[in-house]
Amino acid sequence: MNHDSLQTLLYWISEREIIRVRKEVHKDPFPWTRDPILQNFRFCCVRREDDRVTRWIKANIRDRFAGHEHLWFMLCAARIMNWPSTLEWLMDEDGPYHNAWPSHENFSSKRMGDALEDLRSMNLKTFTGAYVIPAPTTAGQTKGRYVAETVLGIYGGTANRSECC
Repeated sequence: MNHDSLQTLLYWISEREIIRVRKEVHKDPFPWTRDPILQNFRFCCVRREDDRVTRWIKANIRDRFAGHEHLWFMLCAARIMNWPSTLEWLMDEDGPYHNAWPSHENFSSKRMGDALEDLRSMNLKTFTGAYVIPAPTTAGQTKGRYVAETVLGIYGGTANRSECC
């Protein structure tokens, strides 16, 4: 990395963190910077732990399921979807898809796919654009089914996940 590139990166790191502190800690009104690019476009936080969805995942998955043998799989699913409302729908133990989340003993990737399809059919946001997910490999397959049954289904497709992987 050349000197100019390093200086640009260090500027961005510093200015982005200043914006976060002004916004969250000091509750300053917008704009939090004079930089027109940082004013007008969205950027992730310097530290991943400061991102809104990461905070939600920490409180609702990492902390709640700490010590669960399938926590790592829950975190994979959470990051692929990255949308708290979708994750809440899947995790709802009293909801219509009680086996759609990996914390359940009888987790079913098909049930997760069903839940994601229902959200989509209700025109509710299911995923964020934070991560690029490749297109389904089967013609006509939706993103929700592809993620649940193909990407995550490799691990979660069996009732007894200890037999898998």
